[in-house]
Amino acid sequence: MGNDLQNVGGNMMGKGQDNAKNPTKHWLMVQVWRVQQIGGILSLVLMAIADAVLITNAVVWRVGNYYLTVVLLLILLGSIIFLFGWFWDRKAKMWREQMTVTVERNPYASLKFMPKEIIGYRTIYIPLMEFMAKTDAKNREILLHNAEVYRAWIRDGLAQDPELRKKVDEMWAVLNLKGGKI
Repeated sequence: MGNDLQNVGGNMMGKGQDNAKNPTKHWLMVQVWRVQQIGGILSLVLMAIADAVLITNAVVWRVGNYYLTVVLLLILLGSIIFLFGWFWDRKAKMWREQMTVTVERNPYASLKFMPKEIIGYRTIYIPLMEFMAKTDAKNREILLHNAEVYRAWIRDGLAQDPELRKKVDEMWAVLNLKGGKI
């Protein structure tokens, strides 16, 4: 079962069976991801080196050696970039707004369910609400209503997204879960 679980998780993360259909596309996307991870830092470093070399020719003060002047300007430019980054993070707090926009633009952050969430609601939350409705007469109607709202929400999401349905059914089978399907 452990190996099956790794295959399901791998499939969810973009590995596994989906890549067998188009391994070239997968390989290319992995390379793009790798370049993106280092791209920001590398571009800053290369920009600082290029600026240091160009500025050295225009600087009236020199520290005796051309290369030493380039290194000192590189350290100065790196410090300016670092201080700007510190200000951006600590004082301007722009990353908070960026995360807000990221969540707002992500359909899975608000309306759509992820496969693990569907499994959790199907196996834990909906049955729990139905069980509590049997024992809590005061909140029975609310609990049953909420359980049905979640059941309908999941059912609609699975009907609209066949790939999501496939992944949930695959997880359901691999995990060997018992219980009715929604």
